[in-house]
Amino acid sequence: YAAELQGVLDAARARLDAAVAGDAPREEPAAVGDLLLASALNGVGLTDGERRWYYDFDHHLFELPGLLAPSARGEAEPAPEGRVHPDLPGQPSLDRLNALALPHLPAVVALRAGTEVTVPEHREALEAFLAELDARQLTELDPGHWRRVRLCLDGSLFTGPDAVKGHTRATVLDLADGAFLVFPDRWYRFVQEYGAHEIPGRHYGALHHDPAGRFETPAPYTAVSQEPFVPEPIRAPGWAAAFRATLAERGPAPWYPAAAEEFARLTGVTPTMARLVVAGLPVIDDVRQAVPSATLKAIGVKSADARVAKDELRALDAGARQAVVAALLPAGPARLWTHGPDATRAAEVWNERLGRRTPVPEEVLHDAVRTVEPVGWAPAAALRGFVDPATEPRLTEDLTWSFGRYYLQSAERTPGFDGGVLKGAVAMAAWLAHRLPSGDPVRATLPGVLTALRARLAAPGLLIGLERKADWQAFRRAAGEPEETGPD
Repeated sequence: YAAELQGVLDAARARLDAAVAGDAPREEPAAVGDLLLASALNGVGLTDGERRWYYDFDHHLFELPGLLAPSARGEAEPAPEGRVHPDLPGQPSLDRLNALALPHLPAVVALRAGTEVTVPEHREALEAFLAELDARQLTELDPGHWRRVRLCLDGSLFTGPDAVKGHTRATVLDLADGAFLVFPDRWYRFVQEYGAHEIPGRHYGALHHDPAGRFETPAPYTAVSQEPFVPEPIRAPGWAAAFRATLAERGPAPWYPAAAEEFARLTGVTPTMARLVVAGLPVIDDVRQAVPSATLKAIGVKSADARVAKDELRALDAGARQAVVAALLPAGPARLWTHGPDATRAAEVWNERLGRRTPVPEEVLHDAVRTVEPVGWAPAAALRGFVDPATEPRLTEDLTWSFGRYYLQSAERTPGFDGGVLKGAVAMAAWLAHRLPSGDPVRATLPGVLTALRARLAAPGLLIGLERKADWQAFRRAAGEPEETGPD
C-alpha cells in the first residue's frame, strides 16, 4: 500500500513540476463519434453528406487534426526517398472529411457551435472539435505555408517488376522539416487521375504544406501547377481561444433575424434561404435527413419551405458555401453575441462566388418547384431566368453545336440555350400562364421570354437532341418535313 501511495505522490509531483516548467502534457479529450460529428458538420460539403457512411464507434473525423499536427510540427518520420502516396497506408480521416475545406473549417465550426439555433447535441460536438482544432494549431493557417498543387506520376512507374502496386488515394506523404503533401479522398479530389492531360501520366491534386515556403516537388512527382490555398487572415491571432472563452462564459449567441433579412436584401435570395444560410446551412447536404425541427422553429421557417430551399442550396458549389458560412463569423468573434452574424460580408462573398439573384416571390417560387415537372431546366432556375431574361445566358446566348460520338456537344463551356432549356422553359411558361393572374409582375415577363425563345430557335446552327422514344410522326406533323436528311 505504501509503495502504491508513493507512486501516486510521485506522479502528482511530476505533473506539478511539469506545470511549473510550462511543459505539462496535454490531456487528450474524449473523441466525438463520427455519426454525431458528421451530422453536426453537415451542410457545406465538409463530409460525404449521408449519415449511413458514419458510425459513432469510429472517431476518424475528430482525429483529422491529430493526423496533420505531427506532420506540421516536423515530428513525423519522412517517407523514404522516391516513395509515392499510392503505396502508403490510407488515412480514414481523409476519407471522411474534406481536407480542401481546412481554411474555412474553424470559422464554420465556430459559427455553428456559437449560435443557439444549432441543436444542443451538435453544438457540444462542435465545441469539442473546435477545441481540438485549436489545440492542434489548425485554426490559423499561414497563407505562406500552404499551396494547392497538381502533380503527375509517369505511367512507367505503374508497369514492370518494380511497379507501384498500391491504390491508396487519401493519405499524407511526409517529406522533411514540416513539409508534407495531403492527398484528399476521391470524393473531394479536384484533379482527374486519368484523362487527356497535357503532361502524360497519372495526375493528382494535393495540398502542399511547407513552412519554409519553397514547395519543392519530391521525386518522382512532376509539378503541373500550384496556386494559393489559404486566404489572408481577417481575425486576430488567438481568436479561437478567445471565442471559446466567450462561449463558455456567455453561452450560445442569440438568433438575429435582422441578419437574415439583410442577407436576403443584399443577395436576392428568398427569406427561407437567407435564414438557413445565416443559421450555418445545417444538414443541407443530407438528402434523407431534414433540418432539425428545433432549428426551424428558432429561425422561423416552415418545414415545407425548408425542403425546397435545402434542395436548391445543396446544389450550390461546396467551396462557395464554406466561404459564405465562414464569412458569417465576425472578424471580432465576440461581436457574434452583440451584433450577430456578419451578413454584409457573407453577402459580398455570396455575390462574388455565386452571383446576386433577382428577387422572386417565395410563394410563387416554391409552388413552381413543387408542381412543375423538372424536365431540363430546373423550375427554380428557370423562374429566376424568366424574371430577368436579359441577363440570363440560357435565353440570350446561342451555342456552337456539333455531333459527338453519342450525343450533341457544344464548343463553348459556358451556359447557353440548349434542348434542356427549351423543355424547362416551355413547362415553366405554361405553368405561369395558368397559375398567375393577368397583371401579375412575374406573369408579365412571359412575352419577353417567348420572344427570346423564338430568337434562339431561329439560330441557324442550332441542334436539339430528341428522346429515343419521340413520336416521329407527331413531330413531323408539328415541325414539317426536314430540309436536310442524313444516313440513319
